[in-house]
Amino acid sequence: MKKIVLPLVVLLLTTIMYSQKTYFIEIDDSASLSAKKNEGIALHKNSNYKNDASAEGTVKKLEEAFLHFNSNITYTEGEAVVVKIYCAKGELNAYYDANLVLQRVEETYKAIQIPSKVRASVSRNYPGWSIVNSKYFYNQEQETVEKQEYWVKIQKDGLKQKVRMNPEGAILKE
Repeated sequence: MKKIVLPLVVLLLTTIMYSQKTYFIEIDDSASLSAKKNEGIALHKNSNYKNDASAEGTVKKLEEAFLHFNSNITYTEGEAVVVKIYCAKGELNAYYDANLVLQRVEETYKAIQIPSKVRASVSRNYPGWSIVNSKYFYNQEQETVEKQEYWVKIQKDGLKQKVRMNPEGAILKE
């Protein structure tokens, strides 16, 4: 009996200690960002978020929504907060500690418009190949950008290849 009760107590205490509120914000691709601005706690002002200046389309839209995000949340002091901003092609998750300081940002997108530097690099390094699919991954831990990659699937004469590139178009992995 003790073998069952002790793990349950530990699980319960851990859940209470690490409780957090999660806020979901859906961005419609056709909607204006101004519709998502409202009064409340400006979580991003306590952060050092480093968005991708070369981003286009969906990536830029979600990053701007995050930068302009204010929430009229009911905040309990000492409670961690997660903000999830998403649309059909991607999502941005921001994790704040109990002091509302940004700890981590994770972004994932698929079938997006890629930056012109990445498109130019594909044309230059893979003449005759066309881009058939793309993904973008971004991870930031505190103030350090840990991952910022475009995964591009290219095709030529029935052959397919995947290439990982940074926002400047440098090839990271083929």
